[in-house]
Amino acid sequence: MKEKWYNKKLSIQAVIIIILVLVILVLINPLFSLPDIECSRSKDICSIYSRNIILNKTELVDQFNISDIEDHYITMAPNHYYPSMDLTIYFKSRDYITLDFITKGEKRAEAIFYGILNDDNFTLKGNYWKSLFGNY
Repeated sequence: MKEKWYNKKLSIQAVIIIILVLVILVLINPLFSLPDIECSRSKDICSIYSRNIILNKTELVDQFNISDIEDHYITMAPNHYYPSMDLTIYFKSRDYITLDFITKGEKRAEAIFYGILNDDNFTLKGNYWKSLFGNY
């Protein structure tokens, strides 16, 4: 009886190739969706974009008015090996949005929130290395 391909033992070369492919996929993944946020107090609007570096394409993900912001909440980000924070913004309409910028500290998350709220033109661009290691 002939042995099936999935019952055969993997060679060391095949295991190394599989591991290399997985590592490369993990390293390229942030290039498909880097977050950007641009806020203008004079226009009373914040726009959140998703930037795909490989396809050179930017897509509007969400938009909100700065005057609709009621409060914010900073929590520990799940699924990370290091202490990192998520920033959730709550609106007067009881809706909320969690920003994709995972920061390493509560002070940086507070700085992002108050930058959105108080700066005339606040911009935060996604960065490949910061997306990979969660360090905005």
